[in-house]
Amino acid sequence: MKINRKIFYSISVKVRMKIEAVFFDFDDTLIKASYAFKNALFVILNKIERDHKLKIDDEFKEMSLEIVRTFDKYRFYSRNLWWKIIGILLEINITNRRINEYTNFYWDKVIELSKLYDDAIPTLETLKNRGYKIGIISDTDGTPGIKRKRIHAISIEKYLDIIVIAGEDTKLTKPAPEPFIAAAEKLSLKPAQCVMVGDKPFTDIAGAKAAGMRAIYLKRFEWKLDAQPDAIIKNLSEVADAIGKIEQI
Repeated sequence: MKINRKIFYSISVKVRMKIEAVFFDFDDTLIKASYAFKNALFVILNKIERDHKLKIDDEFKEMSLEIVRTFDKYRFYSRNLWWKIIGILLEINITNRRINEYTNFYWDKVIELSKLYDDAIPTLETLKNRGYKIGIISDTDGTPGIKRKRIHAISIEKYLDIIVIAGEDTKLTKPAPEPFIAAAEKLSLKPAQCVMVGDKPFTDIAGAKAAGMRAIYLKRFEWKLDAQPDAIIKNLSEVADAIGKIEQI
């Protein structure tokens, strides 16, 4: 049987490479973002009620929550767009000035409400003490600079070697391989020397695998597996052990 030596060599190198860097998604991986997003959205709906002198019932609020979850899944990150769609559904005209005001207030509220998962800092400290490079690969929030502002507000930068905001530092967002490759290159590493930890299979896992990285799926919610991760965990505290097992494969 004839062996394709180029493919064989590529696979062999990937298997033998030791993991040198661990990249994390941000929202719902390191921080409890869904809670912050939901409550910030309801705060804006309350402001819309007051500003436009109307009543928004609980059914509409829940419908709005599902709409913005869908927007987020398909990477429609602009909150300005969110308020425009909500205005159309409510049959009201929300001015551009109001839209910008709502977006700014929304992100201030998200920052106020965002909390790290309890095992985030201990996990980062463990990985740092073991000599791993650590970074964040996270998509833009739709407004340039906001994601970095949110990361800064949570006070974890001392653990980080790099931050890549996909869609700002790179042209494409996840799951394109570009942000993952850019992160590895910033550390002068090959993708096969890196592992990505994230809660969304359709962005974090699919993108990391396409770039040639190993990937750990942090199963916080039920999602269809668009790509096969190298490990599945339920808590950040399991990351270090998962990396050890991956390296033995």
